[in-house]
Amino acid sequence: MVPYWSSHLEGAASERIVPSGHGSHKHPEGVEELVRILHEHLAAAGWPAVVRQAVHDLASRLGVDPGEIELRSFEEVTWPDASAGCPEPGMMYAQVLTKGSRIGLTAEEQSFTYHAAEGREPFLCEEKPNREPGVGER
Repeated sequence: MVPYWSSHLEGAASERIVPSGHGSHKHPEGVEELVRILHEHLAAAGWPAVVRQAVHDLASRLGVDPGEIELRSFEEVTWPDASAGCPEPGMMYAQVLTKGSRIGLTAEEQSFTYHAAEGREPFLCEEKPNREPGVGER
């Protein structure tokens, strides 16, 4: 991190001004920004596409930067029906084993659970699911 005049680039993906001299890498705001960028890059590089989609959806819902969202858990599952483990009241679902995933995210000191099924975007499962993957179906 360097002074603004020597580092400003038009079209940069992000930019944050830290009010300090040459010690911006030691300034708490500078450290915070560097950690945020590193988390964002590491997450984007190592997470499956379905996790990245869930993170971006949650960031959009909460109005926060995707780098502020932490991955708490990720598991591939086989749902017992097409509801992907999050049935809506009054809806009927095909009774077929459905491959998918469960994604646990944390943001703003709250936990969020996303479910996904093959061929569908991940979605926020706001109700506690009443159907877990069956024994031997994970």
